[in-house]
Amino acid sequence: MEQEKAHVAYPPIALAVFVLRQATAKAPLMPLRIFHSRSVSGANLVQFLTLSAMFAFQILVALETGLAMLPAALAIGGVSLFVSARLNTRFRERAALQAGLVLLLGAMGWFARIPVQADYVTDLLPVKLLIVGGGLVLPALTRSVYLAPRPTMRAWPSPSPPCLWPLSP
Repeated sequence: MEQEKAHVAYPPIALAVFVLRQATAKAPLMPLRIFHSRSVSGANLVQFLTLSAMFAFQILVALETGLAMLPAALAIGGVSLFVSARLNTRFRERAALQAGLVLLLGAMGWFARIPVQADYVTDLLPVKLLIVGGGLVLPALTRSVYLAPRPTMRAWPSPSPPCLWPLSP
């Protein structure tokens, strides 16, 4: 029990030490001024919570199903690559983001009611199809916040957003 309490205490302590170090560093890894923008901070929080829920879902299900997770991964990838850009352009990022979050909320709600002796087609497959909302949420967040920032919001040292640094010249 004591060891479990210690495991719960470590992450907040590590985060506090990291923030303190970044606040006092001459060349921080992550400039804390990025949190001055409410839209960037809000997008990062939504992205963090979305990814946390999606990864928890995939890990819990994958432990029992193995390759049965393939439809969810293919659906998320397909929506991210082939559908989200069109929806973002046609309906704007906010609508795509809201639709994606509704799909993810439905997936998590359905997942919460899955019985112990679940049937793949009637219990797990609908969750995997609803999880495609992640393919809408993440590109919409990236596009709305990082790819079209206001000049006063530029906080990163690079002219491109962090998610594109590996692609930058």
